[in-house]
Amino acid sequence: MSEKKLINVLYVTHYSSLYGANRSLLALIDGLNKNKFKPFVILPKEGQLEEELKKRNITYYIFPIKTWMASTRIKAPLRLIMNLLSLPILIWRVNSWKIDLVHTNSSVTPIGAWIAFLSGLPHIWHIREFGWEDYQLKYDLGRGQFEYWLNKADHVITVSEAIQKKVLKRISTPSSIIYNGVISQEEANNLPQNRSHGIDGDTIFGIIGVLRPSKGQEQAIKAFSTVNRNFPKTKLWIAGSGSEEYEHYLHNLTIELNISEQVNFLGYVDDPFKFYSKIDIALVCSKNEGMGRVTAEAMVAGKPIIVLIVQEQAN
Repeated sequence: MSEKKLINVLYVTHYSSLYGANRSLLALIDGLNKNKFKPFVILPKEGQLEEELKKRNITYYIFPIKTWMASTRIKAPLRLIMNLLSLPILIWRVNSWKIDLVHTNSSVTPIGAWIAFLSGLPHIWHIREFGWEDYQLKYDLGRGQFEYWLNKADHVITVSEAIQKKVLKRISTPSSIIYNGVISQEEANNLPQNRSHGIDGDTIFGIIGVLRPSKGQEQAIKAFSTVNRNFPKTKLWIAGSGSEEYEHYLHNLTIELNISEQVNFLGYVDDPFKFYSKIDIALVCSKNEGMGRVTAEAMVAGKPIIVLIVQEQAN
């Protein structure tokens, strides 16, 4: 009796750190039935994701694929040329792995769609972001080009109803809404115990995520400065990393507001639940989120959440 063939699935991701999209990708891979599916991953460079793939003994390939979205189109021609030049090598790799199905982990890269099209493989596109509304990213070749390739996918997964309504308005490809899983039941049962208040009654607010303007760390700092004036024992913990320029701006802001001693920048945190176990109140200050993973994680950790909405002032 011949052994049943595993379905080889290629996952393509546009970055290598461990923020929302890649944490969700790992959760997806962890949930696979390993008797039926074998995962492979293409990622653009070394990083925390590579380390997690090694721990799981998952086959991966590092190649400097480029996004097709950015805040400016100045380097769009270069990104396009580099992506096109990468295709022969990537297709050779896909053929050597005997891939059966391609899964693209976000809308930020076209590589998975192109590989699937040129190799005659089915393609699933996982859409996790709005693009402009949450990250201020524009498609190098225009939104019409993205929608053209999205319509060539075999299936589209969106992480929320909001994403489906906004992004798939003109898309005929069959689609499903699948919310991001953030933790397994076993992991939930072993979560760290919640922090107990110190005897001085101090309260720690916390915000976690990549440091960038769209995530609202600036707004969190300004709001906290008002709270701290009235409640001097409060503290603000900020977890995450980002561009050196933006991090420098945030540090200077705490100095200007005279709260630098009360604000703690933790840098990248690999386990968000350890972070939640040490704070009292979680802050969510993003202007737009396709699916607020940090909100779901804070809820699982049993933390009260304050959502800060900043109204844009009309000129």
